[in-house]
Amino acid sequence: MSGYMFRFFGVMLFIILIASVSVSAEPLGDNISGTPDMASSKAKMNTMTIYVPTQNAAGEATPDPDKPLVTKPIVITYTDEIPATGASDVFAAVSRDDGETWNITNLSNSAALSSFTLADGITPYPGDCRKPVMVAKGNKLFVAWSSKYAPGLQADYSSDLFGVMGEQKSIDYTYAYKGTFAWAGEIPYSAVWTARGSIDTTTGAINWQPAQQLTSGIRDALQIFAGGAGKVGLAISWQEDPEGLLPGACEGPGHGWSGAIANHKTDIWYSYIPWSQFDNPTNFLQSPVRISDNDMCRPHISTESSVTETLEELYDAKLNKISKDPEELLAYCEDLVVAAGVDGLDITEKEEYDATHQYCIDACYSTTFILNDQGEMNEVCVTEDGQVLDGRRAGTRPNIFLQPYTDAAGKPQAWVILGYEETKGFIEPGVFDEGKTIIYHSFDMRYPETISGGTIVNLNEVDGEGNVTDLYENARRIRFIVQPAGKMGDARVPMVTIYKQGHLGTGQPSDIFLRRFVVPEGYDPAVDNPYSADNLQPDALNMSSFTPGGYYVDEEHPEDGVKVTEGIIQTGANLYDQSYANMFSESRAHRGQIRGDKITLGYAQTLNWVASNNGRDKYDFFVRRSFDGGLTWTDAAGIFEPAKNVSNLPDNTRTVIEPRVVATPSSIVCLNDDGVTYSPCTPEDKQSTDTYMVTYGTEINDIENGGPADLFYARTTDFGETYELVSDGYSDPAFDVLAAGDSEQGEVQIRLTPDGSKFYSSWLGEMAISGVPDPTGEEGSDIRFSRIDYVQDELQ
Repeated sequence: MSGYMFRFFGVMLFIILIASVSVSAEPLGDNISGTPDMASSKAKMNTMTIYVPTQNAAGEATPDPDKPLVTKPIVITYTDEIPATGASDVFAAVSRDDGETWNITNLSNSAALSSFTLADGITPYPGDCRKPVMVAKGNKLFVAWSSKYAPGLQADYSSDLFGVMGEQKSIDYTYAYKGTFAWAGEIPYSAVWTARGSIDTTTGAINWQPAQQLTSGIRDALQIFAGGAGKVGLAISWQEDPEGLLPGACEGPGHGWSGAIANHKTDIWYSYIPWSQFDNPTNFLQSPVRISDNDMCRPHISTESSVTETLEELYDAKLNKISKDPEELLAYCEDLVVAAGVDGLDITEKEEYDATHQYCIDACYSTTFILNDQGEMNEVCVTEDGQVLDGRRAGTRPNIFLQPYTDAAGKPQAWVILGYEETKGFIEPGVFDEGKTIIYHSFDMRYPETISGGTIVNLNEVDGEGNVTDLYENARRIRFIVQPAGKMGDARVPMVTIYKQGHLGTGQPSDIFLRRFVVPEGYDPAVDNPYSADNLQPDALNMSSFTPGGYYVDEEHPEDGVKVTEGIIQTGANLYDQSYANMFSESRAHRGQIRGDKITLGYAQTLNWVASNNGRDKYDFFVRRSFDGGLTWTDAAGIFEPAKNVSNLPDNTRTVIEPRVVATPSSIVCLNDDGVTYSPCTPEDKQSTDTYMVTYGTEINDIENGGPADLFYARTTDFGETYELVSDGYSDPAFDVLAAGDSEQGEVQIRLTPDGSKFYSSWLGEMAISGVPDPTGEEGSDIRFSRIDYVQDELQ
């Protein structure tokens, strides 16, 4: 297969209040992409908090006495293939009439372009784009994605401390990894791209600036995540692999190498743009910086002679022996490291040293020796806080949020909340640990932590005798349930973090763990960071553990081993279980929401992971509640409450995937007639903190012929005491059907109005390509949309 055929791979200027109107209980549906023969993917959706004149996709006013004069825009971003090359571009669809019509813009325009010619010297590799992420704040829109198109950076990163600049590289799977993935051929590295847009609140006009390239492709950029804070700025984080994508099991739904992992030295990167610079297309994001400390620094110098002379001699010797090609220079820059205490040598003075590891000048505080895979002892740098820069770790899957605050000068600023997975690697010379840990950072948006080990979130492993060890269990998939510090309740909890942890490896028994952040009394909101790791409480709660009520062996399928009966028991004591207390179950897909002291947590869980792997048991969707900031997990009366199975699938023919818990957003306010105070702009703009949605998808439970099936939803208006269930679904009790039919439904996104009276959803509908008699391995897809209005007495 040739490389290019590698498919899988403001303030408002005016406001007109919306009049009370009748709403329909029937859903409004639409096909956004409308290209069923081409592969669409990775839709993200946001509803904006501004009002614009109601108009259709062409910008034409559509007067209708039954419709409001103004509306809040809805934005969906996604990728879609183009016929010319089969590569994908990034598109943005904007609706200014509550989802009835859509204005669609190609943001990337690179799928028909190429910046890389394969090793054959003939074949151009198209600028394929993947996994766009999107943030909407005020009237501003920010989109970021990875792309194989990397023609060169326009931004001036002349002070290239972290080696951002360079030539786009590639990996040839024909030879890499012993040829296991030779069919993939040569694949160029991906670069990070961004696009900025805005919507005029007076006219509703949509303005997209030209896309900007942020990284060079000198390392493979993947897994981009974005966050924003209104009036402060937008920020992104991503991973960069110096050796290209390391394939995993290549299994799973969707497009891409599902299960792909990372090579050693993969680091987490960060960049941002202040609010004041957003609207000027000549402004670029800040030069990317390296947050994690996974790259290698090695000090090959003698401390007994003149350090400066030794370094100059070393540089000259290296330059005389190798080509001055930039890519080859990078290969030895790991050795060109200045040890602590060295002054008087500025390697930026020499053009040959551009894109080097200049940060090592400050990072190398001392040195130590490690044993490499070849049995050789190598001297490596150690940072001042004791981090060994041995190049044996990899950071992946960053997750970033911004939370605004006002500083002592009265200016709006933002705290960054950033977490990611990291392989464990080095423990001491010659000793390495397997699996991953969860790393956490929090800093002012303007002053990122760089080359930092961060804080390990998951606690040390406890052995069977209750002894705390020096090791860590395998922890991954960190997520944050966060709220502004000004909205935290009496428990003083601005955020909890949840993650998946198990005694063994990926796909084996695991639980969902939760840790709380508690702000101390007397903290100064203008100075103190409520999301600081210093506020992380010492205990980790096991949210999914239970005690089996009984066991049995399925004599027809003994290969499933001992199985747990349905009579499971869950008490308050299970919150303190170690992950190995129950080695039968597996939990995943954790989600949640926090409003004041009220927290909702949801996750998918199977009672018997072995049987589920064989297609003979199911995952269900479980929901838990806390009324005191996650300290205890009870009902409204304060009595312990086990997790609720809200899907209750009746048999094992289907299993739950992609569960979601979606909260209502904050109230959208407008200036009152007094010119001083603010109130919700309309009835639907007043937040109902007790209202949220739960949704989930189902999958055909067949290990050979399975795949996504249908989507279901339900709403609660009393913080999970009851759910509104109005039609016959597949589960018991019955959820409403959001999407069903012949196509595979997945990747659902949900957004609500602040009062919860209306919700919007987008998802991926995959189907066999029309006209293909044997669609095995071939599929097309479209991005679907639905708006559902709940009938409420006060609106009729």
